Amino acid sequence: MRILYVADKFDPLDHDSGSGVDYMIYKQLEKNGHQVELVGPFEMRYNLFEKVYYRLHRRLFSKRPAKYTLSYLRYTARQIDQAIEQTNPDVVFSKKGITLIYSQITRPFVFLTDTTLKGAIDQWVTYTRLANRRMLAWEEKAVQMSSQMITNSEWSAGILRDEYHIPAEKITVYANPASLPESIVPETLAIAPVNFDPIRLLLVGKVFGRKGIDIAIEVVRMLNQGGHAAELRVVGTEGEGGDHVRFMGFYRKTVPEELEGYASQYRWAHFLIHPARFEAAGIVPGEAAAFGVPTITNAAGGLATTVKDGVSGVV
Repeated sequence: MRILYVADKFDPLDHDSGSGVDYMIYKQLEKNGHQVELVGPFEMRYNLFEKVYYRLHRRLFSKRPAKYTLSYLRYTARQIDQAIEQTNPDVVFSKKGITLIYSQITRPFVFLTDTTLKGAIDQWVTYTRLANRRMLAWEEKAVQMSSQMITNSEWSAGILRDEYHIPAEKITVYANPASLPESIVPETLAIAPVNFDPIRLLLVGKVFGRKGIDIAIEVVRMLNQGGHAAELRVVGTEGEGGDHVRFMGFYRKTVPEELEGYASQYRWAHFLIHPARFEAAGIVPGEAAAFGVPTITNAAGGLATTVKDGVSGVV
């Protein structure tokens, strides 16, 4: 099958771009024997009015303006239409369907999304009301353009069915997989007695508040205060450590030594603690599961699909 892969800002040829999901999808499509052509990633575009508007918006409001500009969406549509004409694909695939809304696409369009904006804004407000209204209209158009929707949680699938009235047969749900190269994932796992003195907790995340890093730190403080020795390692961001807490920084998956260092954090941990205040679906619980590490999390967003309660962790 000839597939046109429409990238947004993350490069599917770079494992360190974003969380590496685009890279893993692109490589898996190739591994399964498909001919994959790439258009994008694209840089944001602004006309003069948009430059002034976005600059003023960032000064005046704490919430973000719309994620895309009209200049950007019209530019991406032209690039996509040209790529379709040049490559003659059987299928167009994208993780960011809004990028296609001004395209004159005539091929089947498969739209993968970890969450809808409609679901996200009910749990975690990032954009202004005006930005949300604009982007919701764009999202609805992208969803209606799609021939098939793929999403990473039953929660998100329910929104597609109930809010956007997409037939169930047009929706495929699969739990977010790990974004790790096969070379680093163990083929087998030895089951051995575990010494929980201390309890070793790992948190992997970049965004302090949304990922609940402060919650994890408080959990470790309470455990130690209650007489249960516990340690926490935080991977993916810098910060000031303290008693029983270490910030490990960021690891690049494209650098073998750093990839091995990243994997060693999962080997060290007894549990992945993932107290996110909002998570579309979550990638790191899948990475933890690849190393046999259970995840302790909550049912925010799509996490109740990413982590199967009582099987791969506790939700």
